[in-house]
Formats: sequence, structure tokens, C-alpha cells
Amino acid sequence: GVPTPPYRMLRTEADLAAATALDFPWFVKLAHEDASLGITEANVVRSHEELVRRARELWAEFKEPVLAERFVDGREVNVTILGWRDSTRVLPLHEIDFGAMPDDRPRIVSYAAKWEEGHVDYIGTEPVPMAPSPPELVAEIERVATASFHAIELRDYGRVDLRVDAAGMPWVIDVNPNPDISPDSGVTRAAAAAGWSHPQLVNEIVRTALARY
Repeated sequence: GVPTPPYRMLRTEADLAAATALDFPWFVKLAHEDASLGITEANVVRSHEELVRRARELWAEFKEPVLAERFVDGREVNVTILGWRDSTRVLPLHEIDFGAMPDDRPRIVSYAAKWEEGHVDYIGTEPVPMAPSPPELVAEIERVATASFHAIELRDYGRVDLRVDAAGMPWVIDVNPNPDISPDSGVTRAAAAAGWSHPQLVNEIVRTALARY
């Protein structure tokens, strides 16, 4: 019941040959990695030829399957959730501000956007509190993110990343069971927006874990 973009797992040349009738653009990423490893502007593929080329490059470099999803061109929202089972809390929503991204680059969070200060993608992907939005959109984002949290059976803390399309439909693109909780992390920013210090955030995670025992 969680909305995710249509997808294909690409493991073999036969998988590539079968992916000729996709409604491009699509997005490719490594199936078993995190932290945007392997993601560049080339991961937004706009034809079958581009899909084949990029998938083969990722196979050759990382020796693992590639996940291809229909590309959702829209807002990217990060949702931090604390708790377990029926007792969960959604922290204030954040999104990626692509306002400084050059027009010739896709609105995505690449590896360079996370790890290479000074790179055009790093400058063009600023995490900010979610801009004022219709209450029904906020409610649907929180509902979908919480459903994802429970579907993957996360506990204590986690983060769900979504893309919101032009029609206002949120699509889940990543569920992170162990997001960074360092003092300058996105989870900590969300906690600060809720009025918590970093020690209070860590304490809440520990308190939730202890309650399970």
C-alpha cells in the first residue's frame, strides 16, 4: 500500500533487453548501497540507450544489481520518524531546495551533493524546512512515510525520502533504517525544528529502545 514509482531490477543483459518500453525519464541507482553512492547526473536516463549505458557502468564499477525507477520530477521531502509500532512521532518535515541548481542539471541529490563541498550539486541542494504547503499534502506525506516506517518494520528512529510530483502525489524513493544522527545531520535538524537539542534527540532514541525491553 506504499506508493513507489514503477521499477525494474536490472541484474543481467536480459533485464536490460526487456526494459525497452519504459516511460522515460527513469532513474537508476545501486540496489545495495546508501549515501548516494554511484549517483551522478547520468543516473537520470532519458532513453533506453542511456539506461543500458549507465546500468552497465554501475555493474562494472560496483558489481551489484541496479534498481531502475520512473523518475519523479518534483519536490524531494525528508521525513524523520521516531518511535516503534503504534507509538510513532513525525518530526517537522524538511525538503531539498534546488533553487541554486543550474538549469542544465537534474534536480537530484547526487553523491557530490552530499560529500563534495564546492561542487555545483552540493551548492544546489540545500536542506531546508518544508515550505508552507496545503495541509492535505502534509498529512498525506506523513501518512505515507509512517506507512513505510511500519512496512519495513523500523524501530526507534528512521528517515523516509519522498518525491512529490506535479499532481501533489508523494512517492517513496528511500527508507533509511539507520540515518546519520550526528550533530549536523538531517535528523538532528528535524529534531531542532521540534525544539530538541542533540542530546535530547539521542535520549529520546535510547528511551524508545529501552521501552521495548
